Amino acid sequence: MTDAEKEIREALAAGPTPGEWFAVNDGTRGEPFMNVKAERISGRGPTHEVAICATGDSPQSMETANARYIAACAPANMRELLAAHDALKADADRYRWLRGDSCPDHSSRWIEWEVRHWEAPFWTGDLRGGDLDAAIDAARSKEQK
Repeated sequence: MTDAEKEIREALAAGPTPGEWFAVNDGTRGEPFMNVKAERISGRGPTHEVAICATGDSPQSMETANARYIAACAPANMRELLAAHDALKADADRYRWLRGDSCPDHSSRWIEWEVRHWEAPFWTGDLRGGDLDAAIDAARSKEQK
């Protein structure tokens, strides 16, 4: 797990404000501020202030961009991204296992597993590592044409 992933998971576990987050300048803090608010119950108030973005010396467009970015990183969105990340990582881990990244050539795995593909009029030899990558890339390239 990367440091960034760990930090995001820990922040979510700490229990941030649930609900839909949105960026708004509602005038409660004056012109140079942009608020990020969350609806406690999605679709129904009351709202809860999550963050305040002040422009300081930066242009107001940066304050708006920062507020929208924070709102886009709402807990529900981050959980959805982490779930997609976890599914992709599981797929990548299965593929790395299949291509033999963590396994020496004399491993018992190769007694039980072979990866081949048909190149008429013969089957290829056992494909591992970079050879497997190249065969997959070539097959995908043919499909895309």
